[in-house]
Amino acid sequence: MTPIEKALHELKQAPRGSAEFQRQVMARLHKKPRVLWWIPALAAVAAVVWVAQPSEFTPRGSAQPDVVVELVPQAGGYAVRVKNALDHAIYVGAYLKDAAGDQHWIAPHYPIDAPPPQLIRVEPHTPLQLLDTGVVPDQPAKGPADLVGFATNAPARVEQQMPTFIFEQHVKTEVK
Repeated sequence: MTPIEKALHELKQAPRGSAEFQRQVMARLHKKPRVLWWIPALAAVAAVVWVAQPSEFTPRGSAQPDVVVELVPQAGGYAVRVKNALDHAIYVGAYLKDAAGDQHWIAPHYPIDAPPPQLIRVEPHTPLQLLDTGVVPDQPAKGPADLVGFATNAPARVEQQMPTFIFEQHVKTEVK
């Protein structure tokens, strides 16, 4: 019989309204709960073990990321702000993917009928700064859209297979 079942059994045995029944109920109300001291101790050990594990990546959203590619709304279009705290150059790009699934390149600027441009090279140890490119997307489809900023370790052209991203950020927006 569990402790709860035992207590219920004892309370059922005492006649209701009797002084003995009231005394048993009041005694149980004032009884201190059993402290499970090992739960906080186990949590503390787990936290120490978790913190002590070496990290092989910088999580997105960390206070000081090494690479930043942000799209900044500006005069009906978008500009791009970048940071590269790494010891090597990176190559960045940014686009708006509209409700129809079309990509509207913001950085690098990709005019209609022009050859595909190279991703923008950002030198090592570049502090957060606004790139000198900004674009108003050409008639994007109205509805939900995704602003995408990314960085790679290798140069590439806009329409070719991209190298593996070392940074990627998606921001949901609405084209009106």
